[in-house]
Amino acid sequence: MQILNSMENKLQIFTQHVWISLIFLCIGGIILRIFYFPFNLPITLDGLFYFWFAYDISITGNLPMEYYIENDGWPIFLGFWLQIFHFENFLEYVTFQRVISSSLSIVTIIPIFLLCKKFFNQKYALIGAAIFVFEPRLIQNSLLGITEPLYLLLISISLVLFFSENKKFIFISFAIVALATIVRSEGLFLFIAFSILYVLKFRTNKQMIAKYALAIFIFILVLLPSVSYRVDNYGHDGILNKIIRSTGEIKLSSNIESSNIEFSDWISFLINGLINTIKFLGWDLIPIFIIFVPIGFLLVIKRRNFKEFSIILIIFMMSGPAWFAYLNNSDTRFLFILYPLFCILSVFTIEKFANKIKKNNIIIVILILGILISSILFLEYKKIDYELERDSFEIAGIVSNIASGINSSTEISKYMKTAEINKNWPKLPSLNTDNSIPLEIKIISDKSLISIKSFILDSKSKGLTHLVIDEESENKKLMEIFYNFEKYSFLEKVYDSKDDNRKLGVKIFKINFDKLINQ
Repeated sequence: MQILNSMENKLQIFTQHVWISLIFLCIGGIILRIFYFPFNLPITLDGLFYFWFAYDISITGNLPMEYYIENDGWPIFLGFWLQIFHFENFLEYVTFQRVISSSLSIVTIIPIFLLCKKFFNQKYALIGAAIFVFEPRLIQNSLLGITEPLYLLLISISLVLFFSENKKFIFISFAIVALATIVRSEGLFLFIAFSILYVLKFRTNKQMIAKYALAIFIFILVLLPSVSYRVDNYGHDGILNKIIRSTGEIKLSSNIESSNIEFSDWISFLINGLINTIKFLGWDLIPIFIIFVPIGFLLVIKRRNFKEFSIILIIFMMSGPAWFAYLNNSDTRFLFILYPLFCILSVFTIEKFANKIKKNNIIIVILILGILISSILFLEYKKIDYELERDSFEIAGIVSNIASGINSSTEISKYMKTAEINKNWPKLPSLNTDNSIPLEIKIISDKSLISIKSFILDSKSKGLTHLVIDEESENKKLMEIFYNFEKYSFLEKVYDSKDDNRKLGVKIFKINFDKLINQ
């Protein structure tokens, strides 16, 4: 008992001196992100395009006019930092991009703590902050160099300001939501939620209409420069256009002519989106939220308090874009915007049970350690083999130097764009007419490959020059070449990754078309 009392007294130092605790949580979040940081690996997919946009801004000092990104707030923010810091090569630049996004994820712990303090005392608010900074999916996402870390930071700040008792801060929250909308157009739904809650909260105030008009004015004022620029240069606002474009994608995916889509078809689409939303919500709750959030949701509903009602309304409003996105897409990150509110719901659950225990400071520390351990276990389970990925990237660089056309089913194909950028740095080619990043090397699909010879002959006109085969290929014909290439006299092995003592087994074969044709 004396030991427990002693521990309880010592732990009070951390709960009473909140900034010490926040510093420790930040350090823990930093260590986890460094440990899982993909050093010497390029950014791919959306992150690469954001880098392209940001780098253009840093070089020219202006937003690009030849191409556009609908959610350009993040690359504009990144471009500002790229103007200040300069690096020698492409990999150093994209590493810096990851550092910026992961740093934003760490900084968000402060508004999350302040947000939780609107509902709980500071020791329970610390738990909410710990949940956020150790959430494994957010750790993974923060290392991708994409929009979510900045978006979540702005959303969290806006929530803190909106729940303030200071009315001036509430007006500022509308300005921050506007900035969040520039980062991701889905921020418009939080503006709608804030509008509903503002009217409900101040409905008895005679000046409510005038003050709400001021809030709208502030929102539009912050949003207007970005929207005006997009309309003038690209012909659309980048916010509502995204919804319209997504609707078009739904029409295309339906295999029905757009003019023939009936009401029942739309109902079917919406039901499918709802099912997918529920499914991915379940995945997003694993591992930390899976128990805490459902119980917290029920506790909040029972209280019937305006603040608690606000949480529920915001959750439903911010789920709308995810529902729409899941009509055609499958990505857990569409629901990450709910994580700040999930932290609050989780703490409601924790507070409910911890208050029943006398030595609750000890319980709180145990909970934080449990959250940290569950996060590490999840990250280890989902851990990417960075050695294999680095091999893929470096071999892609070798392929870019010796080939002009390759087959598609290889692990290295996803790194071909970044390998070419790295090779040609600092020169960046012009984008394609569809705003996609160009690729010098031809990648010819081998999905329907049945005969090696017929595939090669059919692909000659498409630019095929080499076969790239890795030991994980599922195509039996390609694996036959991998292990018995001597049988194919028209193929010359020009590279074997095992000669470089690489973990990833890849062989590159040059095609001799004359020999094949003569056969």
